[in-house]
Amino acid sequence: MVLGIVIASLAFFVFLLFGRGGASSSQGARTIDTVVAAVDIPAGQLISDQIVRIEKFAPEQAPAGAVATIKAATGQYAAVALTKNTALTTGTLVSSQSKLPAVKKPFLDIPAGQVAVSIPAGGELLTVGGFIQPEDRVDILWAPAPGAWQVAFQNLKVAHVGPVGGANAQGLATSFVVFVSVDDAQALSLLFANGSYKYVLRSQADAAKNDTVTSGGTTLPALNSRFHVPAP
Repeated sequence: MVLGIVIASLAFFVFLLFGRGGASSSQGARTIDTVVAAVDIPAGQLISDQIVRIEKFAPEQAPAGAVATIKAATGQYAAVALTKNTALTTGTLVSSQSKLPAVKKPFLDIPAGQVAVSIPAGGELLTVGGFIQPEDRVDILWAPAPGAWQVAFQNLKVAHVGPVGGANAQGLATSFVVFVSVDDAQALSLLFANGSYKYVLRSQADAAKNDTVTSGGTTLPALNSRFHVPAP
């Protein structure tokens, strides 16, 4: 019985000695220097030594084309978004901005049967002091000739506002994008090419309404009559 206990003990010792060593050696030593993202890196970001670091990988873990030095990565651009701890490879970097994949702009969600048309915004007095924003509803007053104004278009939804200098610039808008029928797009183009115009901003309480204003327009003689202006 004592001999059996001794044999079992030796077998257990051999397992501890060789079994663990074999499991450890199968993983491989971490000897491969690999550049990884130290932070989340957005696509198009210029790589600098401030946003990457070196991490050692086992030979079987290092990704194909892995960048081995920070110097080799610095000055290149991330071709795709790289999350923190992601290894940088030759497939995820490009040498210049001109080689970055083109970024597709979000498409305009134009209602079926309509088209998008850009119309001029004009100055402060034409755009209600610059208060018109996307999703607002506006009417357009039009004067085809001096001395007569009328409501030409009503309840137009402003889908997009084009400001001076780009999307993040401050200042008055230079254009509005609205969704209308093809016929109305033609009419709007003709309207802005002839006469004078001004926008009327609808109340948010009335923005969802599709009602129309019953107005026959205003002329200079009618205005003189209303305010009892004597004839010259």
